[in-house]
Amino acid sequence: MVVEIHEDQPLPEPTTPTMQLSAQFITQLDYGGAASIHPARIDGGQLGWASFRVPHDWTAPVSVEIVFWPRFTVVNNLTVDYYAGACGEAYNIHTATTLNAIPLVLDVEYCFDALADAPAFWAALNPGDNVKIRVSANLIRNLWAESVVVRYS
Repeated sequence: MVVEIHEDQPLPEPTTPTMQLSAQFITQLDYGGAASIHPARIDGGQLGWASFRVPHDWTAPVSVEIVFWPRFTVVNNLTVDYYAGACGEAYNIHTATTLNAIPLVLDVEYCFDALADAPAFWAALNPGDNVKIRVSANLIRNLWAESVVVRYS
C-alpha cells in the first residue's frame, strides 16, 4: 500500500469505530402460560420487552432506534419505559418514562429515535449495565415491536 503525503493538506483524523448491537422485543399474549412471541404485539394493553447488557467497549451511544411494524395507519400514543442497573444494583438505578405521539403508516417500518427520546438515560449508562426497555401502545390494533438497534462508540 502506498500512502501519499501532501504537505498542503492536513492528515485525516483517526475515527472511532461504531459498533452495533440489537435485541428483540418479546411479549406473552395472555400472561398465563402461552409461549413468548416475537415480534411483540403491543396493542390493547400488551407490553413488549427487550433487554441487553451494555458492552465492555461502550463509551457513548451514537444512535438508538426501536423498530415497529404497524398494521394500520394512525397516530398512536406510545409509552416507553427505560430501566438500567448493573449486577448488584437496583434494576432502576437509571430510569426514564416517556409518552410519544407517533405517526404510523400501514406496513411501513417505523424507526423510533429512542436516543432523542431519553438522552439523559442513554448518557448515564456504563459498561455492564443491564438495560430493559418496555413499550406499550394505547390503541387496540395490530402494532408490533420488532427490535431495538443500538449503535455506539
